[in-house]
Amino acid sequence: MLWLLLACTNAPPEQMALDTDVSLKDALTACGQLPTPIKRGRCSLDALNVRDAIDPDHCTAIPGERWQSECMFQAAERSTGALKDRY
Repeated sequence: MLWLLLACTNAPPEQMALDTDVSLKDALTACGQLPTPIKRGRCSLDALNVRDAIDPDHCTAIPGERWQSECMFQAAERSTGALKDRY
């Protein structure tokens, strides 16, 4: 499905990541096509942010410790203390 979408739109992965009409799974797959770990991680975090999907479970799918940590920080901020009961 993703390859068909990429072939039809020729949209860069970063653009697909920000397109909320694209599923989160396909957006993260598109981000995985970027050339460097930093770009892949940032793209993945952006994909989660625009879909309001920042969650500790999703954060583990982000490549790179820097972006995983940023995701976990954002998840903690959004939880307003609810995460302390989980961990």
